[in-house]
Order: sequence, then structure tokens, then C-alpha cells
Amino acid sequence: MRSGAALFLGTALALATPASAEDLAGPVDKVHDGDTLTLNGTHIRLWGIDAPELAQQCLDAAGSLYACGIKSKMALEALTAGQPVACTDRGHDRYRRTVASCTVHGIDLGSMLVQAGQAVDYPKYSEGHYRPEQQHAAAAHLGVWAGWFDLPWEWRHKHPAP
Repeated sequence: MRSGAALFLGTALALATPASAEDLAGPVDKVHDGDTLTLNGTHIRLWGIDAPELAQQCLDAAGSLYACGIKSKMALEALTAGQPVACTDRGHDRYRRTVASCTVHGIDLGSMLVQAGQAVDYPKYSEGHYRPEQQHAAAAHLGVWAGWFDLPWEWRHKHPAP
């Protein structure tokens, strides 16, 4: 009887345990937008960055509108396509997504996206962690920094979800 209770308790604890490191590594199942992906069934919001929303439009250097949210998603897809991704869990956001720092071959995805101008440092959460990459992208007029755009959190404020 005691072994049955121990087996039950062990099973219950295993089911209640957060995703292990092995669960947060492997090929990406799906890229949802420029800062969100699914890996082994876990919905992950990249820590410390904010990318343009899928519906967000930006102006390029010539003053023409383009779908910067879609372009940001495509950048994350290109960085992760067929590549092994490893994520370190940093908690959960208000939407119950896992917030994580993720790498491809040891290189931080957030850093790559911000440095390419496809996302921005999110100082509310990163405390400026990606500020140097953002300064580089802005100075080089890369990605969204080539023209004009609303910061993603400002855009969301102007365009609340239904």
C-alpha cells in the first residue's frame, strides 16, 4: 500500500513539475510573431525584447508603409528555421506564456533580432539588457530604425485588442 502511495505521489510531482531544460530545446514548432514561438508544445515569449505586432505598419526610409510586424516574424522564422533552439525559462507572463531567453548555436535570439532592427529592447523587463544592440541598429538605420515606427508597446496602446 505504501509503494502505491509513493508511486502516486511521484507521478503527481512529475506531472506538476515545470518544463525541463530538455523540453525547452529542439526545433521550433511555430513562430507566431517577431517575439513569440512554440517549442516542443510550449508557447514562449522571448525575454527582454518587443517586436512590432503582426498588424503593425511602419514607414521605410522612402516614407512608404510596409508590414514591419510580418517582417519581424519572418526574421525570427529565418533565424530558427531548421536550427536547434535552446531556451532558459524566466517565468510566465500575464497570458500564461513561458518567458524565456533563447539561443541558436549559443547566440541569443533577442540580441540578434534587436541588432537587426527587427525588435527593440524592452526596458520595462530587460532593464536595458539589449540597449547596446538597439543603439547599433538605430545608428546603422537597420530594420525599423531605417524609417519611422511606433514602439510596439505604444502601438498596442493605440490599437487595443478587441
